[in-house]
Amino acid sequence: MVGGRTVHSPAPPPQAYAAYLRARLALERPTPDLEAAARDVELALALMPRDGHLWATKAEILYRSGDENGARAALARARLLAPDDPRVRALAAAWSRPGATASRTKTR
Repeated sequence: MVGGRTVHSPAPPPQAYAAYLRARLALERPTPDLEAAARDVELALALMPRDGHLWATKAEILYRSGDENGARAALARARLLAPDDPRVRALAAAWSRPGATASRTKTR
C-alpha cells in the first residue's frame, strides 16, 4: 500500500533484483563497499532504467561516495519516476536538512 492505495507492479527481472540486493548488501557492510554497490546498481539500472527505487539507491551511493552533484541528479530522476516512494522522500528530506553531509547521511 502506498498512500492508502493498493499498488500493483510487475515483478522485476531476477537479474535486476539480484543486482539490487547485492548493492544493498554492499552498502550495509560494517565498512560499505561503495564500488561494488555502484557496479551492482548500474547493472540493475541497465535492466530497469525507469525504476525510481533503483535511482534512489544510485543517489545514495553517489552521495555516500562524496559525489553530491551526481547524487542530486540521480535523486531528481528518482523523484520524477517515483514521487510517492517513501525512500525517495526520505532521501530528499534528509539531504535538505541544514548540515547534512555525504559522510553522515544514511537512509534505508
